[in-house]
Amino acid sequence: MLAARLHGPRDVRVEEVAEPDKGEVLVRVTATGICGSDLHTYLDARIGDTELRAPLILGHEFAGVRMDTGERVAVDPAQPCHRCRQCEHGHPNLCQRMHFCGLFPDNGSLAEYIRVPANTCVPVPDSIDDVSAAMLEPLGVALHATNLGKIRVGDRVAVIGVGPIGLLLIQTVRSEEHTSELQSPYV
Repeated sequence: MLAARLHGPRDVRVEEVAEPDKGEVLVRVTATGICGSDLHTYLDARIGDTELRAPLILGHEFAGVRMDTGERVAVDPAQPCHRCRQCEHGHPNLCQRMHFCGLFPDNGSLAEYIRVPANTCVPVPDSIDDVSAAMLEPLGVALHATNLGKIRVGDRVAVIGVGPIGLLLIQTVRSEEHTSELQSPYV
C-alpha cells in the first residue's frame, strides 16, 4: 500500500509499505485532515517530548471504511490502555500508556489502510460525507473545550486563533443547545 512517511524534518516521502498487521480492525482510509500537530512534527520531527526516531506515517483526523463490515466510520485516534490508574478512575485522556495514531511510534492515517482497535471506530451515517467525518475528531476537541470551560448559552467568549478547531469552537459556543449536554465520542 502507499503511505506518506515522515523521515525527518521536512522530509515526507510517498512510499510503498506493508499493510499494517497490528490492531483489531483494518480500515481503508477515505479522508484525512492535517492538524497543527502534524505540521509541528513535519517541521521539527518532534512534538513536545515526542521525537521521531524512525519513519512515521502522520495523521489522526480521519474517516474510512471498516474492511470487516463495510461500515463507514470516523476513528478516535486516542487509544488508552483502560487498565492503568488514570483509566480506571475515569480519566483515559490522562493514560500514561496512551497510543495515538500518527504520534511516534504509532503510525497514522496518511496511508491507504490503518489498523485500529474496534472500540475506536464510530459509525458515520450516509448524511455525513467522508471529509466531514474526518472533522469529527477536531469537533470533539472543540466540544471538550466548551465543556471544560463550562460555557453556557449567553456567555461571552473570545476565541484566539481561528484555525479549524477555533472555527468549530465558535460554532459549539454559539449552539442553541446547552453545550454541557453536547457529547462527543472523542471525549
